[in-house]
Amino acid sequence: MIWFWYFLFYSFLGFLLEVIFARVAGVNPHRKCLRILPLCPVYGFGGCSIAAAAGEFSSPLAIFFLGMIFATAWEYIMAAFYEDALGAAFCDDSD
Repeated sequence: MIWFWYFLFYSFLGFLLEVIFARVAGVNPHRKCLRILPLCPVYGFGGCSIAAAAGEFSSPLAIFFLGMIFATAWEYIMAAFYEDALGAAFCDDSD
């Protein structure tokens, strides 16, 4: 049950960071979260994965590299899910 709360915390924190960045930088004003709730699942899954790795490994270097791998993997998985299942592309670098 604690992982559910971790997921909600990291998802909401990611939403806040997205909103703050969009307002400060003046770019990408579209919401990148769930339609009803202010949550970004990609941050929730990434945060939980990194927290789980931090519990298993004691080396900060190992946690750093695993965090990079987990964050990149979840970003790719969620982008593929959004595009295939929901038909929404949040990041388009074709230009």
